[in-house]
Amino acid sequence: MTTSGCVRATVVDAFSANFHVVVPAECVADRSQISHKRSTSSTST
Repeated sequence: MTTSGCVRATVVDAFSANFHVVVPAECVADRSQISHKRSTSSTST
């Protein structure tokens, strides 16, 4: 699973449906470290 793709899309959808979302950083990754960092920082509250 890529943080910038599937994970981010799922987090946005769940958040839009008023779910409390937790994504353990140790469980996600991305091919690009920059994309990974951008996605994790933009999805954290």
